[in-house]
Amino acid sequence: MHDLAARRYGTLIGLISTRLKMTKTLVFALIGQRKTASPRLAVFY
Repeated sequence: MHDLAARRYGTLIGLISTRLKMTKTLVFALIGQRKTASPRLAVFY
């Protein structure tokens, strides 16, 4: 029973970490696009 719960938590943590990585890369890509699109706004990032 304990192993099953631990496995479930492990998969949950893995899903959350992968989702966080995906969102982080998305945010960085958006910031990069904004920087290339408008160099004047790049100062604020």
